[in-house]
Amino acid sequence: MDTQLPRHQFRRKAKLKRRQQERVRAAQERAEEEPQPTPEEHAQYLQQQRQWEEREKRETMIQLARLKAKTVEEKARAIAEKTWREALLRMPMLPPTFELSPAKKERCHMPLFVSSKDPLPKRRRYKERHLEQKQAQLPMETAETANGVDRTEAPTMKDGVYRHTTHATHTTHTTHTTENSSELL
Repeated sequence: MDTQLPRHQFRRKAKLKRRQQERVRAAQERAEEEPQPTPEEHAQYLQQQRQWEEREKRETMIQLARLKAKTVEEKARAIAEKTWREALLRMPMLPPTFELSPAKKERCHMPLFVSSKDPLPKRRRYKERHLEQKQAQLPMETAETANGVDRTEAPTMKDGVYRHTTHATHTTHTTHTTENSSELL
């Protein structure tokens, strides 16, 4: 059965075949161009290889010795710790013979445990403190106005100067009397 391939498949196969032939030819040229090592170079290479293998053997032996020493040291440390702990447990425990005086107990700094359940007090801003002070002053002012005297608006005489004060605006208005005006000029 001779079936003809579509053009794109035929061209693809031909291209792949050409590339394969080029790769084979390039590999053969490289093999021909490689210089063969001389017997002296080959002997030197074998000597270096033996030296390298000997060094590797030495390094593995050193590593094994280190590992063995480490395990022996760990065992010795475990045994020493066990004997030390046993000796401590065999020692009689005496009650403490000293006690701190009450004055020293008060001076000692004992850390205070703060429970995480109790929330920290909220920090008050300047504005909040100001408003609280203002509200604290309000009941006094209402008591004064209840008596029929409004002291916040009443002018006061101090050093010959009338001062009108208003708490709400925090401003002071001054008016000079006629007697003191000649002294001021």
